[in-house]
Amino acid sequence: MKRLHVLLPATAALITFACPAVHAQWAWQWRDDKGQMVYSDAAPPPSVPASRIIRNPNSRTATAYEALPAPASGVKASAPAATKPNQPASAVAAPSPDEELRKRLADRAKKEQDDAKQAEQAQRKQAECERLRNDTAYMQEGRRVGTAQADGSIAYLDDNQRAAAIQRNQAALSANCG
Repeated sequence: MKRLHVLLPATAALITFACPAVHAQWAWQWRDDKGQMVYSDAAPPPSVPASRIIRNPNSRTATAYEALPAPASGVKASAPAATKPNQPASAVAAPSPDEELRKRLADRAKKEQDDAKQAEQAQRKQAECERLRNDTAYMQEGRRVGTAQADGSIAYLDDNQRAAAIQRNQAALSANCG
């Protein structure tokens, strides 16, 4: 039993170091904002610069991932290779894995941005609906409602104005808040 405890860790270490090509070929490897090493089967988030990506399983080399230069503003990230006069159009080089990665990361960042914008709009709409419900309930209780005038005085709504305001709020609620 004593021998088994000694052999298992040694065997695991030997397999790990003897087979580096098998070990984590599938994994992405990068350093996060705090400098910690991160391993994942998914690509790093768009906020991680390419210079901190150490391993890209999609690249040709599995040991290191060199920093990709950012495309200059106004210049396409990849221009199609020039074809020779006798060369068919299908012989144009396909985009490299690095270009595909950049496009996927840009698409993901745009989708996250769109999702964040939609979530913010939904939150604003929910807050406005809540405000309309509260204002309507306040007016339906028969409390005095006033508005500030330009001269600093307060003008209170009479019963007809209050009924019209309640009706406007209820119409807005039914139209926008379901």
